[in-house]
Order: sequence, then C-alpha cells, then structure tokens
Amino acid sequence: MDDYMFAEFVGECKVVQELTSYLEIFNYTNPHYDTVEEHALSDDEFENFLNRRGAFAPPERMPADVRLLSGVRLVVQKGASDKDTFSPRCISLPKDRYASMMKTLDLPLRAIETSAVVGPFFWCGYDQNDENPHLQILHRKSDVRKKGKTRGWEIMLSYSFKTAITTGFVKGTESSDIIKALAHLTGCARQVGHPMLLSTIILTYDLSPINDQKQREARDWLRRLENAVSMRDEVDQGEQYNSDLLVQVDGLNRDLVECHSHVMWKRPQAYFELVLEMEVCLNRFKTFWPMAHRRDMSREEAAHRQDIDKLHRSMVARMEFYKVKLKGLENYIHTTLERLKVQREALYNIMTQREARLNLQIADEASVSAWVWVYFAMTIPITFFFVAAWIWYDRQRKVKDERDEKELQEEIDNMEKDIMATMRRKTMSRAHTWNTALSMGGAPV
Repeated sequence: MDDYMFAEFVGECKVVQELTSYLEIFNYTNPHYDTVEEHALSDDEFENFLNRRGAFAPPERMPADVRLLSGVRLVVQKGASDKDTFSPRCISLPKDRYASMMKTLDLPLRAIETSAVVGPFFWCGYDQNDENPHLQILHRKSDVRKKGKTRGWEIMLSYSFKTAITTGFVKGTESSDIIKALAHLTGCARQVGHPMLLSTIILTYDLSPINDQKQREARDWLRRLENAVSMRDEVDQGEQYNSDLLVQVDGLNRDLVECHSHVMWKRPQAYFELVLEMEVCLNRFKTFWPMAHRRDMSREEAAHRQDIDKLHRSMVARMEFYKVKLKGLENYIHTTLERLKVQREALYNIMTQREARLNLQIADEASVSAWVWVYFAMTIPITFFFVAAWIWYDRQRKVKDERDEKELQEEIDNMEKDIMATMRRKTMSRAHTWNTALSMGGAPV
C-alpha cells in the first residue's frame, strides 16, 4: 500500500531545481580514522552516494581491530532558493532520483504526504524490516510564505539499529536554521550515533532565547500602548506616544494589531505537542537500542555506547526543560493577549466617545442664519418669473396650435369641394357625348 501511495503522490508532484550536496560523518573505534566530508553532489555521482559505490565506498584497507561505531550520511539542500520549493506537492529532486533516494536510504515513504502540513511537525516510527530494523523520523516546518516565497526546512531520517548509521535528506532555505544546525552537527561529530541529535539541535534553535526575547519586547510595546490609551504610567518619558490621543488613534489601532501578531509568533502550545512527540521517539529509540547490539563489544565500543546513553539522558532532560519553559511562556503570552484585549476595548470606547462628542457638536451648530430672508427674497421672485413665462409660452403655443389646426381643416374642406366639382364636370361631359352619338344614328363605342 505504501509503495502504491508513494508512486501516486510523487507522480502528482512538481519538480524544482536546487543545489545538492552531501554530508558524511563516520566514527571509528580509533579516532584517527574518523571522517567528516561535505561536498557538492553532482548528478552522475548521486546513485553512487546512495549505494556507497565508487568514491563513497567504505574503506577497504582498515586495520582488523578498527570498527565502525556510528555515522551519518545525508543528502543536503541547505540553500534552497526556488520560490515554490516548499509548496504543496513540490519536490526538489527529479522524480526518479527522489524515489531512488527514499527507497535506498530506507526513508519513510509517507514523507511525500507531508508536503502540505502546517505548523511544526514531528513523527517517528519503526519500519517493517525485521532483519535490519530502522527508526524513521520526519521533522519539518515549511508552511511559511513571505513576499511570494516559501520558507522553512524539512528533515527525513532513518536510523539503522544494525549499523548505527543515520541516513537522510535535509533541505532548508537560507532564512532557516538548517545551515547553523548542520554546522552544529559537524561540531559534535562523535555524538552522531544518536538519531535524534539533528532534530534536537533544530528544536534548540527554534526555542532559543530569541523567542523569549520577542515576547518580552512585545510586553514592553504593550506597556507603551497602555500608557497611550489608558494613561497607565509604567514607561519612561521618552518611550511615550504623542500626548494628543485624538491624533494617534489610527496609529494606536495599527500598533495594537501588529503587537498582537508578534505575540502570536511561535505559539508555545504547538511546540509543546511537538516536544511530546519527540519524547515518544526517544522512548522508542531507548526501547530497541539495547537489543540491537548483543555481541561482545570492545572497550572503545562500550565507551561509545556509554556516551550515547549519556547523550540520550541529556536529551530527555532537555525535553523536560522545554516543556516547563513552554508552559511558562504560554502563561506569559496569555496574560499579554488579555491585556491587549483590554486596550483594544478601551480604544474602541474612546473612538465611540469621540464620535458621539462630534455628533453633539454638529447638532449644537445647526441654527438658522439671520440672512435666511435673502434666500427667499431672491428665489421667490425668480421662481415666479420663470413660472409665469412658462405659462405664457404654453398658452401662446396652444393658441398657435389651434389656429394652425383650424386653417388645416379649412384647406381640407376646400380641397374636397374642388375634387367634387371636378368629378361633376367630367360626369356631365360623358353624358353629353353619349346623347350626341345616339341622335346621329351611330352606335355607342
């Protein structure tokens, strides 16, 4: 079912072009052999990277006592610039390469169905490979559009419990935190054995102190608005609005709306639910991870697993820290929104009172002028003159029409008389001709 749905959705997708690179990090029992490689990935080398062939093949000449501890292999598009790169039903690789990447790297095929998800999104689950089980992760935030361009990032990961290698696909615009997160990932390369490392780094940047600072700045802005609207004295003299409130009503209303939008930025409730899902992923990793390595381990391998276990416990503590932090931020934002609501209602009352006062002022000024007689003295005679002229003109027109009609009737009568007289003469002439012919003995013709 998943294969069919994947092929169906990929066939409907639009393809855009983005610059592609790769990131490889491998940790060995001997740190001398550790590698961190990040280079551009050309089209002809794409399949080789997916299948670890050619230049991407595992090293052959490795000492027998050196073993692979963990690794990361990522297809990266960290400078996505196309305006539709995060639009629904849009992928940034050719369809055949995209399908090959998803299946070769054991990435979750249902990721194609998240192209239109909203808000911060996180999901994890096991695949159905019993011989080589994987923990699959989807993490993205890509529903933002600004100035006609989509913004955001997405992460698709697959962690192999058998090899301790995390494979995946990472994409983000320049305005996202992907570039910093990948730099952070390479900076702690010895800890890439935990599949949640990159997602935790992304979450750390998302919930950085900058987010809290924006809420504090919005609260300071609210204090200035309270001083301007309700004269609450909690700001310095230099931070106050113009003392003429009537002039600043439009500006205050606009600032209230803008302040409200700042407060609603990165709602803590959404990130609280995301943290809960990340805790579920940590628990699933912890449940399966001890059973994945039951063979005898060397001292270096045991030490590495202890480091990963410490990192795991640190991540669990960090998630608890974020839950407490987000709960406090939610209460802080709720208070700010309630105070904004009070100031909006107060400003509305001020505008209503101003309008009522203006209506009263207009009503008081509605009195009859002493020069109103000039209006009647001018308009009544002029009106009478034009009405009289129209009546005279109408009567003259009627008299003329009656006279013309009478003359026309007389002409018609005279014409009828002439016609009748002409007809009589012709009739008498024919009768005379008939009688003359008979008297002469001839036959009538």
